[in-house]
Formats: sequence, C-alpha cells, structure tokens
Amino acid sequence: MKNNSKNRRGFTLLEVIVVLVILAILAVVLIPALTGYIDKANEKSAVAEARSVVMACQTVASEAYAEKVKFGGDDAIAFKNSDYEKEALALAEIDGSGEISSVNFSDKNKVTDLEYKSSSGITIRYTGKAYEVLA
Repeated sequence: MKNNSKNRRGFTLLEVIVVLVILAILAVVLIPALTGYIDKANEKSAVAEARSVVMACQTVASEAYAEKVKFGGDDAIAFKNSDYEKEALALAEIDGSGEISSVNFSDKNKVTDLEYKSSSGITIRYTGKAYEVLA
C-alpha cells in the first residue's frame, strides 16, 4: 500500500475543479474593473487629442489674423473644410482619422468652442476653458 501512494502523481478531479472555480471568480471580479480602466484611458487619450487640435487651430488662426484673415465676426471666412482646417489637423500631428465637427472663433480669431471626434469615436467638446467628454 505504501508503494502505491508514492507512485501516484497529478491532481484529483476535485482539486482541478476548485482551482477552476477560483479562476472564474477572479475573472468575474477583474474583467469589469480592467474594462473601466481601458475606457478611462481611451477618454484621456481623446481629450489629449482634442487639446492638441485646439492648440493647432489657435496657432493657425493667430497666424491668419496676423495676415488680416478673420474666422470670427461679421466679415469672417469659413474655417471648416478649408486649407486652414487641414493645416491645423496636420499641425496637431494626430494619428488616425479624427475630425473637427465644429469650431467657432471670436472677433480676434480666438477659439471659443470646438467639437472634436477622435479616431476612437469619442467626441470631445472644448468650451473656452474646459474639455467635456460627450460620447
């Protein structure tokens, strides 16, 4: 009998089931938490993209204002779908297919509000001083 117990190797079925149950419980607890972290990271990335776009739009608008081109006020020209918008997106150096949904300027070409849809599909709204995640 002693010889038989020494030669026995491996795990019993009960031990394997207990380990699988523990792993399943850990997965149920950890997967939603990790998904939340991933969503927050994507939102922060989209906000960073939006900040870069706002700064690029402001830079392009300031250069245009120095050349007497206005994007805001009564005698404004269109910024959206223009070479100025393309220049701003290139200056922002954003990878992917993000796009400026809307942008408004003051009389002196200051960006007053901007809505940006990131390449990950998250929409960010800039309202003068704050960034807001819409979707």
